[in-house]
This record gives sequence, C-alpha cells and structure tokens, in this order.
Amino acid sequence: MRLNKLMVGTSVVFLTVALTACNITINPVSTGALETYKVNIARPTDLSQAWSVELDVGSAGTNVGVGADGLVSGTIEYNVSDWKPQVINSDHAVQIRQKDFNGIPPLNAQNDWHLRLGAGVPMALTVRGGAMKGEWELGGLSLTRFDWQQGAADTTVRFSTPNPASMEKFKLDAGASTLKVLGIANTHVQSATINIAAGSLILRLDGKLTRDMVLSLEGGAAAVTIDSGSNPVQVITGQSLTAVTRGNWSTDGGDTYMSPEWTKESSPKITVQARMGASTLNLVSGQ
Repeated sequence: MRLNKLMVGTSVVFLTVALTACNITINPVSTGALETYKVNIARPTDLSQAWSVELDVGSAGTNVGVGADGLVSGTIEYNVSDWKPQVINSDHAVQIRQKDFNGIPPLNAQNDWHLRLGAGVPMALTVRGGAMKGEWELGGLSLTRFDWQQGAADTTVRFSTPNPASMEKFKLDAGASTLKVLGIANTHVQSATINIAAGSLILRLDGKLTRDMVLSLEGGAAAVTIDSGSNPVQVITGQSLTAVTRGNWSTDGGDTYMSPEWTKESSPKITVQARMGASTLNLVSGQ
C-alpha cells in the first residue's frame, strides 16, 4: 500500500508540530530496500478441532483470499524494517503479526499483505487492523468463529460461497470506516454483531440462508445501506435514526421494516436489530 503523498505529508507536518509543542520525541523512521517475507504454513493433520488463525495487519494494504494448499500461504512486502512479520505457530494456533509501530511512516512506505487461507480446515479467524485498506474474500472457508477489528479503514469483506461449517460467533468492530460486508447469509451463523463508530457501511445479506439469523447493528453516526440480497429480511430500528429511506420495503408504521421477500418466504429469515446514533439508513433489495 503506497500512501498518498499530499495527505501523508500534511498529516506529518501537523503531527510533528503538535508533538513538538507537547515535548514528545518523534522517532525517526526510514525506508530501505523492498523486502518480501514468504508465508508457508503447512496444512494441519489434526482437524478434530478448529485452528485459531490471527492476522494482525496493522495499517497494511491487504489482499486476502482462499486457495492455500496449506493453512496460510503468500507474501508480505515491506520496506520499513520494523514491519518485518512475526509468525507464532503453537498448538492449534497461528498468529502472523507486525511489531507495534512507533513512529511516523515515510512518504514512500510500502506494506502489502497478499495471503491465501486453506479451505477444509476448521478455522477461528481473528483479524486486527488499523488504517488498513484492501479486499478480503472468505467464502468457502470452514469458519467456526469470525472476530474482526479495524480502525479508520477502507475494506471490503466478501463471503461469496457458503461456509461449510457452523459458525458460532460473528463479531465485527470498525472505527470511522468505509466498510462493505457482502454475502452475509453465506456465513451460516445464527447471531452476529456489527459495530461501526462512524463513516459508511454497506451490508449485503445475500447468499444461501440455511437458518434464521439475528444481526445486531450498533454504533454511532454512520451512513448505512442494508441490501436484503433477495433474502427475507426485517429491520427493527431505534428512534435515534435520523432518516430511513425504505424504497420498496414495507413498514408496520412504526420502527419495523420488511423487505419484499419477507411475506413470500416462510423460513429461514434474517432480523436486523439496529441500535445506532444519529445515522441514516437506506434499505434496498437484491441490488
């Protein structure tokens, strides 16, 4: 991920002035030659229980998908020495992380993660990121748990094909972000939680819905779009939402909205419980 020079340069100036005024030392950081770290974690033989896979990507550019021959494979490219990845492999657990970064990124900093995850391995996936940017395709992974935390990021997370496993937990926390989560019905989870502090959020509830799902949507001031994805969906809102655009969705005259598919299908269905701040909500169907 190459950072916008004007944005970074302006930020560096203001941050430098602020830190200097507070008598805080700024650690100088320089770039070197572009290094490539190869990740190749073998496919485990013991599949009797889920493997914990944790990716701490920091503020990297990310391109993560499915298709590893092993558990995790790919490359991490970086040109700041402190960003050299650390791989911790223990019993039924793998963590790939970079050291906590203490400094101001140079204008020509580069930090890119290109990884593939192995299908057919029961997996509890944890992702930790800061101001990261990128694409994640997780469809077809045997996910038993999904725990995602990001800062002020710009990311797209897709579940394009059904999860072969039964997911026990789906939790996603985002800062002031631009975030798209697509194919949520394919996750095969009964209860999910999504929290966004601010920014914009697109939730597409498409995919193969095999059982009823309750999705708790929480957060502050955000512009939220919920697409039923041609599944039967009802959204129950709190009174704090400032505006709801419902299109061809119906309403009970209160705070409940039903997608066009709601009355056509018997089961299963998705219920979204929205507890947001002064947010806007746009309801669409099958887009």
